[in-house]
Amino acid sequence: MVVWGELRVEATLENLRKVSEFLRDIEQRLLLTEESSFDLDLATEEAAANIVRHAYTPERPGDILVRVETDDDTVRITLTDWGVPFDAGGVSPFDAGASVETRAEGGMGLQLINHLMDNVVRGTAPTPGGPNTFVLTKHREPRRASDVGTGARGEEIEEGPHPWINSAISLRTLLASLGFGMAALAVVEAGLTLPMPGSGVVTDPGEVFTTTGASFTGPVGGALIGILAGFREPEIPLASVLAHALGGLWMAFSFKFLVHERLEMPAKVLGWAALVLVYYYVFVIPGFVIGQAVFYADGYAKAYGEGTSLLRAYGTLGEGALPEALLTTVVTSLAFIALPRRNRRPMW
Repeated sequence: MVVWGELRVEATLENLRKVSEFLRDIEQRLLLTEESSFDLDLATEEAAANIVRHAYTPERPGDILVRVETDDDTVRITLTDWGVPFDAGGVSPFDAGASVETRAEGGMGLQLINHLMDNVVRGTAPTPGGPNTFVLTKHREPRRASDVGTGARGEEIEEGPHPWINSAISLRTLLASLGFGMAALAVVEAGLTLPMPGSGVVTDPGEVFTTTGASFTGPVGGALIGILAGFREPEIPLASVLAHALGGLWMAFSFKFLVHERLEMPAKVLGWAALVLVYYYVFVIPGFVIGQAVFYADGYAKAYGEGTSLLRAYGTLGEGALPEALLTTVVTSLAFIALPRRNRRPMW
């Protein structure tokens, strides 16, 4: 077996995210399919949540050690704890609709783990103090015959493009981005727009789909959504495409690297709200103003006045866009809160 990594963290609900991100990084390096990655993520999360709930107490805390190994055909994840030996008979039935925190309280979902994995082995120490082990094994498809590189322990592995490039252009993310983009386009086509006073730009609720879709589908999806959201904009389609594509790229990169990987709930919600406001006032509004000035000079002069500076036009448009920006921020923030924990992460 080839060891791809080990992670040891304190056994707390807050650290389940660190376990998930550690595993996801290795899955990307292994070029696993989205289906295999999802199965491994969920099974490992359930096993780790069980350790948090049953192995330790507030008076006697402890750690989880997660070790990932592979051979030619399988991925093996071993979770080790040094707490109270596991008693399968004391676990409540699994509730598939519950959150991570609720699942940790109600049981680890043994049925789900056994269903997702090809082999599950529990090793229990005879007395408290462990080590107790939970070994999850999943068959994996043969790796692609592509370029060969060097792995974490010097072994030869197949390498393609950077891992996030693979997931950013996967069929799953492209289909999702197409869905978000078509929703934004439908809003424009349905004429659900209102003119912003003092400018040649209209406002619509489509930004809810643009901001959300770009954040979760990544830079390729964000650019595609931006194009679909903007190319049918009345009178100024090029300016709209420029503004929305820039904004989509911002949401994609900033959500992944500034919010998802750095913040915990509830700070994530505040981070999200800040991203949306930056989306409007640093990318979309300047994109519209510059796009109008470059591509539609006559329309720019008519909308803002002959000889009006870009800065003054930005102020006019920014003032008109404020209600929409606040509405989009509130609606998308509430939607973000309502999402299950595992669905709040980027798809790429």
